[in-house]
Amino acid sequence: MWQRLQGWNDERLSKAGKEVLIKGIAQAIPSYCMAIFSLSVGLTNDLERMLNSFWLGNKGSDGKSINWLKWERLCVDKKLSDLGFRSLQLLNVAMLGKMGWRLIDEPTALVCQVLRAKYFRNGDFLSAKIGRSPSFTWRSICSGQDLIRQGTRWRIGDGSSIWVFKDPWLRSREPFKVSAQLCPPELADITIKEVDMASLKQRTLFGEDWRVARNNLPSKDRLLARGIAVAGEGLYVDVAAVWKDRNGAVWNNCLPIPAHSISTAASSWTEWKLARELVTRNSTNASYSITCVGWHSISSDTIRCNVDATFFTEERTIGIGMVVRNYEGAFIIGKSIKLSGCRSVEENELIGIKEALSWIKSLGFLRGVVESDCKRACDAISSRERNLMELGIIASSCREELMSLPEVCVVSVKRHQNVVAHYLAKAARDFYLHHVWNEPPSFVEGHLHIPCSCDQ
Repeated sequence: MWQRLQGWNDERLSKAGKEVLIKGIAQAIPSYCMAIFSLSVGLTNDLERMLNSFWLGNKGSDGKSINWLKWERLCVDKKLSDLGFRSLQLLNVAMLGKMGWRLIDEPTALVCQVLRAKYFRNGDFLSAKIGRSPSFTWRSICSGQDLIRQGTRWRIGDGSSIWVFKDPWLRSREPFKVSAQLCPPELADITIKEVDMASLKQRTLFGEDWRVARNNLPSKDRLLARGIAVAGEGLYVDVAAVWKDRNGAVWNNCLPIPAHSISTAASSWTEWKLARELVTRNSTNASYSITCVGWHSISSDTIRCNVDATFFTEERTIGIGMVVRNYEGAFIIGKSIKLSGCRSVEENELIGIKEALSWIKSLGFLRGVVESDCKRACDAISSRERNLMELGIIASSCREELMSLPEVCVVSVKRHQNVVAHYLAKAARDFYLHHVWNEPPSFVEGHLHIPCSCDQ
């Protein structure tokens, strides 16, 4: 590197030219060695000092230059308005971590089989020790173990090999582990497969509180959703407000005032009614313009299935809405599904697409188009790149479903073209698991396709 830097005449180079030479050539020279061997701190400091001197280029009469800024200051990311040079020490650890990840991800590779036979016969790379008389290569690769542990977690399958309180498996940020403070003694050594999370959660609720948590009370909304007429408006007591006051009394020792609870519930009910009336009025006025733009005619032997997913924050559940229509846009059948879990938007949409593919297959519709308003979910299905995250697994299962439906395709559409499926997804909140709509519900009738000049 020193010879290469000396060969460049820095007096004729601009700052931009120096930046290109450092990032494209100088920092790439030791890359091959750093991918296999751990360089000493002294060596990386000397290399960074050379790069710093070349970048500043302020030589005195004795041929030496003064480094006015530390190399660490020059390695700040460009997103933070800096130069974005690489720290060779951190780059070395990252490349060794990448080599260690290959030992985990490609167990059949020759280098992995050789190292496993010598250093970790009865385990994996993350549990391997340096051992006695290790080679310099193995010692270097092991220096990347801590980096891999910080950024990896288990993807849940059947849960038989994942310890609840020992292994990283949570989908949150680091350290991906359940806090040790939440670990009861009887569950210290237990796998995820052995734990029934739903039963544990239910046992923590006392008395009839589990009915409130599951929205299983005979409230007015629930009765109306099941087609049971309720006479009179009366005073509707918001269960959410009661539940909030109950939590305040249990956890904060703050006893609620009954009059205040009733007033809050009544106010919430009034606001909900006004918002519902406004949404209904606006949707009725805008239904024709939305539908004519969104609908495109298809062949007479093809169905169109629109699918959408939404997330209910309070319940930590997702709702999936699906609607099947014929080539004229007439309603055939719809479905609303409610699933538990907290996932990303793309994963929710992919789960909805998978449910839609399975559903139309069970109904006997073997030729059609499945439409979603999430382009990233559709791109994940069409992508052939390997993805070990949950998103990639769900996309792979969608591709498997499509293999059994050769005349069905998945396409992305604009959001206003998917409004019926969106409302059916919102309606999933009122049902325990799922509900099939054999007739179009009243809240989507204005959004269904009505023949107009744009289709004729």
